[in-house]
Amino acid sequence: MPTSFQTDDSAIAISLFRDLATGQWFVARMDLSFGNVMHQMRFKSASPLEQTFCAPFVEMLVKYLPRRPDPTVLADSGVTFSLSRVVLSGLRVIATRVMDGYQTVVVRFARALGALTTLLEPQYRPDQNIDMPTQLGDAAGGSALSGNPAEDLHQGGAASGPLDDRPVEATLPLRPPGTARRH
Repeated sequence: MPTSFQTDDSAIAISLFRDLATGQWFVARMDLSFGNVMHQMRFKSASPLEQTFCAPFVEMLVKYLPRRPDPTVLADSGVTFSLSRVVLSGLRVIATRVMDGYQTVVVRFARALGALTTLLEPQYRPDQNIDMPTQLGDAAGGSALSGNPAEDLHQGGAASGPLDDRPVEATLPLRPPGTARRH
């Protein structure tokens, strides 16, 4: 399975590979860039394209993936894809030569706006499938959560327990040591 991947200033870069024996496309990695921050999503084992991304995105994407195993580059700044919460534009597809029966393809979008993880199927979204119980039970001495994490921390709801009963004697300096205040 190919693992190499090159990043650039693209808003989204998706590394795919095709198993030429089956014709199946797999997702190996996805990078989301926002200014100076990059979020990287790597799969422990490659995930089939259709099981990784939402159906409308897959339908659009397969139209631009290479049909032949030749190295190719496709760039189309006029391509735009939009869902209710995301807009992508400026498509570039770079397909490499076949190695060991696999062809690697990198799909890049130059611009992206909105909730980019909505392109993923729910099981791959970092904000999905997180159970936030209303009761922590034995883990926090049976205290209930209000549903507002900031309020729970302030009131000691979720964090109350033996560690919170000890006095806190730490102080934070207002300026770095060795610097004097100027008048």
